[in-house]
Amino acid sequence: MGQKSPKSGLVHSSLSLHSVRFTVKKKVFLSEMEFPSDLDCFEAADFEVAVPRSTGRILMELMAQIRPTGRVMDHYRITLGGSAMLETNIILSSLFPDPSLAEYKLSYQVWVKDVSIRRNMTTGKWMDVLSLITSNTVMITDLDGNPVDEDELKRLLAKELLSTRASLRHAVVIGPDQRMALELQSLPASEAVLTSKPAFVG
Repeated sequence: MGQKSPKSGLVHSSLSLHSVRFTVKKKVFLSEMEFPSDLDCFEAADFEVAVPRSTGRILMELMAQIRPTGRVMDHYRITLGGSAMLETNIILSSLFPDPSLAEYKLSYQVWVKDVSIRRNMTTGKWMDVLSLITSNTVMITDLDGNPVDEDELKRLLAKELLSTRASLRHAVVIGPDQRMALELQSLPASEAVLTSKPAFVG
């Protein structure tokens, strides 16, 4: 997933919730009408693809659609950008209910600009942990950060990780300082199970 960068504070908690907290730079509104100069305005056609215009390591902006009359429409997007790579290391036993997995970590990295939050929601899509492992999107290591050998990984995949499932997603939350923050969340269920339950989709 690119070069490894210094740790950026992506922390694991649980719903199981894995948390990373970053500050919103500003709000961005999309419209075809005139607004005060301190607001960035985009063409309405760019709503789905607009990215933060500010520069920096970690950026988060809230974009809303506004009619020419000034009324806010029902649609909004939270978009992220910047040059930072987010990283977290999660003890596997906090994802899967097996004490023997306490000897292993899941190392997850993602460029902040690649984090996608769904339209009209504050969360990204669920990502199945088993699929992340088998696609090499995440790495399994020992507690010292050394990758496990191929035979050991096959044993884990065949035994502990296939007996239960877990999924991760990104979410925008309000932090203790009352500012918007990015959080990595997990639940002990597969992506298919979670996306089939309305209570867990949003």
